[in-house]
Amino acid sequence: MFRVPNSAGPESDTYRTTSLGLSLDVPVSRQRFQAGYTWNATRFNRFTDLDFDGHDARALWVWQVGNDLSGQLGYTETFALAPFAYLQSTTPDPLKTRVAFLNAAYLVTRVWRVSGRGGRVPADERRSDASGQ
Repeated sequence: MFRVPNSAGPESDTYRTTSLGLSLDVPVSRQRFQAGYTWNATRFNRFTDLDFDGHDARALWVWQVGNDLSGQLGYTETFALAPFAYLQSTTPDPLKTRVAFLNAAYLVTRVWRVSGRGGRVPADERRSDASGQ
């Protein structure tokens, strides 16, 4: 599980994850408003220092103007442990990822479509504590 010398012997553990979430999908005319939130708790049998509460959240506006112009405006946030490939100790390494985005497409003809997208991903927001607050 961790980057340890071969002489230290194999390290293994099992874990369980509990998730609870809700989602929302509200159509309004030709638009659609979607949102979701999932809380998750991961518990390790042996390496209990890695126990962690995280979440996934999203909000999305799927829009349509006339028959030719459409797109999405959205935001996602994930709070989770960084992959174990980067872990070198039993100290949790939580990582919060936020993404805001906009994309649009215009149907120029029945065969040609022009599309564009943009987004913002703020700098890495690692936290030094695993409290999730």
